[in-house]
Amino acid sequence: MSAGGTHFPLRETVKRGALRGRALVARLRREPDLLLVEGDTYAATAVALADAYRSVRAGGRIAVLNASDGSDARCAVDGFRFEHGVLPVRETTAGTVEIDVPTPKDPATHFARALREKWREVPVSRSVRAFSEDLARLEDVELLNRWEQHRRETSSPDVRGWYQTKYRDELRGKRVLDFGCGFGVDGIFFAENGADVSFADIVGSNLEILGRVAKKRGLSIQTHFIEDFFDYSFEEPFDVILAIGSLINAPLTFTQRQLDSLLRWHSPGGTFLLLGYPRERFEELGVRNGHEFGMLTDGERTPWCEWLDRERVEQLFGSQYEVVFERSFGVGGTEFNWFELRRCAE
Repeated sequence: MSAGGTHFPLRETVKRGALRGRALVARLRREPDLLLVEGDTYAATAVALADAYRSVRAGGRIAVLNASDGSDARCAVDGFRFEHGVLPVRETTAGTVEIDVPTPKDPATHFARALREKWREVPVSRSVRAFSEDLARLEDVELLNRWEQHRRETSSPDVRGWYQTKYRDELRGKRVLDFGCGFGVDGIFFAENGADVSFADIVGSNLEILGRVAKKRGLSIQTHFIEDFFDYSFEEPFDVILAIGSLINAPLTFTQRQLDSLLRWHSPGGTFLLLGYPRERFEELGVRNGHEFGMLTDGERTPWCEWLDRERVEQLFGSQYEVVFERSFGVGGTEFNWFELRRCAE
């Protein structure tokens, strides 16, 4: 990789077996406050950027090589900037982008705030969203009508109906976590069919309206407000975790940190059910990065959205997990994709 050449005298070189591909982080002897990053894929560059950010001092700089507009490296730079508060960047030479590291460093709190602000929206139909605090002001009858409209429009076989039917009996009697539940349509379906479902979300008003819906439908449920994106705490592990579109709304390095904590609460031999957007959808839209992708898929207030494929999923979850089933579905067969993973029994 070019950063290791004689043009850049190195004091420290670290090779990373990143999510995918190879990356290098280097420190220059003549400029100790500048770290160089180079990766041969988007995921590898993203992980190397996270490493560099942890290592560089506040007020320093990170230079990313081969980051011309539209490249995988530039997409990683864009995701890193959104995660840490839209950091200032400049192109210093052809294809090289420098990022100024703030004083003090922002530990992704800006991005976490943006996620909470966005995902107080919940879907009330196939194409319409509403703020959950507005829904909370409705009388129970009207709130149930909105929930039922969303359930009815999205539970057809071509959307969520097929996987509800596929897993209905399998989840009966299991401890299930609906992670990033929003309006909780899937979790409530499985609870009504005999699963012991808990609901977790980053927005308190989402959990409030979900609790009201569940009560009116005769269910007693547990809800968990997610205070810290990277440190989850539950009473005991879950047999099944549902992540229905809730693990694609951040750059991969952010999602990896979420999973590092979340998977500690997944039982050996358990099932993880994951819904995302496929790469084909990203490419069909002709967007440059996850910010543009998110605005087109989930609305203009969306900070970020990643696409998933089998390779990315396997690398995010690691060697303890095996993909046992996958499927693309929805409009044109490229609207959504689905992964069923099984955790190895210890």
